[in-house]
Amino acid sequence: MKTRQLWFLAGSIFALVPVLHGCSEDTPDGAPSAGGQAEEMVHDTIVTLGPDGATTVREMDIPLSERLGQIELRRLQLEGNFTASTDQDLSCQGSAMWLFDQVQLGGSRICFISSPAFSLGTVPLPHYGWFARVRSLWGGQDTTLFVRTDQTGTCADHINPWQRVDFASPCTAKAAVIYFN
Repeated sequence: MKTRQLWFLAGSIFALVPVLHGCSEDTPDGAPSAGGQAEEMVHDTIVTLGPDGATTVREMDIPLSERLGQIELRRLQLEGNFTASTDQDLSCQGSAMWLFDQVQLGGSRICFISSPAFSLGTVPLPHYGWFARVRSLWGGQDTTLFVRTDQTGTCADHINPWQRVDFASPCTAKAAVIYFN
């Protein structure tokens, strides 16, 4: 009788292996299998200042895993375990200032990219659709100043190079202008 129960148990386990394996299996090209789910995408807006002073704006969706990888590289950089490029940066990596519309570096992101040869100067956030949207940020190579002026007065928040802010202050959250230095 015990032998029969063991064979039943073994048969049940072998019957479940293909089912469980199929739940997480990806196709060879990296796309999810019929039973899998597509990876979550997040939105990036990339603002780059060129040597001629003209700004270029690109928008794209990237996989959440790529965003998390970029965040991890920044963390390693701050620990001295990775050196980011401060040359002209064409993505939201390296020297870019990152702003997020959710706390703790979540949601959509806008990146402002400059290089050691030239600075972004004054950036009006409403021009890029980011007025009162900043909920967290991670500074890039430049010192920045977030300024808000309204009927209650003017406030300003100073952000150091590479400073991470998981919860933006009310002043930064509603800033209309960023000054890059």
